[in-house]
This record gives sequence, C-alpha cells and structure tokens, in this order.
Amino acid sequence: MPDVVETAVSAGSFQTLVSAVTAAGLVEALKGAEPFTVFAPTDEAEEGSDQGGRGEEARPGGG
Repeated sequence: MPDVVETAVSAGSFQTLVSAVTAAGLVEALKGAEPFTVFAPTDEAEEGSDQGGRGEEARPGGG
C-alpha cells in the first residue's frame, strides 16, 4: 500500500502538501509503518484561498 507521500505525489494535485511536508522534514515520518490520515486541500483549492497562513517555503518552488 502506498504511503501518504507517494499518494500525494502520484495524485499530481497536492504539490503544496508535498512541498510543505518536505520543507518540514516530515517525508520519512510519513513513510513510516504507522497508519496516517491526512486532510489537505488540492493545489487548485489552495490557489483560490486568500487566507494565507503559509510561509513561502511551503509553496511549490518557494524558499
């Protein structure tokens, strides 16, 4: 069964999530044996959000 990171990457619409997980250094933790549930908006939903709250480093191609 694919892990959270593999699922997000293969879906192709969660690059913001993948970038944030990478920037936070959580890739290996989310590839662990523990079951995880992640609720994350798609990139399209993120683009439509004007609430901000993320740093540049969490955006694809950011810091």
